[in-house]
Amino acid sequence: MAQLVFNDLQFKEYSRVWTYVSQTFDMKKIGNSTITQLSGNKSEHTDLQMIENSLQKLLSGKRVLIILDDLWERQSSQLKKLEGMLKLGEGGKVVVVVTTREESIAQNIHTDTVEPYKLAPLTDDICWTIIKIKSSFESRAERVQLELIGKEIAKKCGVLALVAQSIGYTLGNMEFDEWVSVNNSEIWDVLATGEYSPDHVHASLQLTYHRMDPYLKLCFAYCATFPKGHWMAIEDLIYQWIALGLVEPSRTFSNIQTGHKYIRHLFGTCFIEHPSWSQSVSYHSDEYVSSF
Repeated sequence: MAQLVFNDLQFKEYSRVWTYVSQTFDMKKIGNSTITQLSGNKSEHTDLQMIENSLQKLLSGKRVLIILDDLWERQSSQLKKLEGMLKLGEGGKVVVVVTTREESIAQNIHTDTVEPYKLAPLTDDICWTIIKIKSSFESRAERVQLELIGKEIAKKCGVLALVAQSIGYTLGNMEFDEWVSVNNSEIWDVLATGEYSPDHVHASLQLTYHRMDPYLKLCFAYCATFPKGHWMAIEDLIYQWIALGLVEPSRTFSNIQTGHKYIRHLFGTCFIEHPSWSQSVSYHSDEYVSSF
């Protein structure tokens, strides 16, 4: 949902910032991330006052959309400080969207004009729709045979869009017998019930990870050396992969082309973020992905 807001046309003329907050609340990290994305220059200030001074200059007279992803901080005093830091600019318009897993946090930070929006669990039908889109199902010749299997897989996605997208993209490169293999995989046995659980998410994403080719796994593992939520220029990341010998040699494609193919795959499976307007990617913030 936050990604839909982030990419919505009404914010086309806005400068946009996406910062992963995580369980460790760090005002300096949030401030430096915002400065880096707005200025295009790496910010590593260690003094909070310097961060606030920079933000005041960058936010003044500007229209800015800021997404704070996965906020866990419960202390009202800290949240007030964060709000104040992001509203330092004069004459501008700063829109802040916060995602959190805790309803109490959402209630604590909501304004008089905007109530928290609670996402309803996805239905099996919606998960199947996501899988169809991500796997290019409608272009498949064997749609009739695949549909029953695909719907069974959708039921195992645990009503989570992340899992449906990741599995769906992976299925797009698979033949009929491989769809059957995914559906029958023992990794689904981690589910004791049909309800959501962290183990469910982890198992589902492992299914995608284990089907990556070895070189792609190495490239993804290299991304894990960066902090979660860290933004990397696509070309720089690919050159680093090549320099470390992580890109599979090919007689057909150059190393750069193969590197871009890896980027598309990691983005398609939701293991990295790649906004359509940006030439950078971000190592995925989800702890289940980072645990691989």
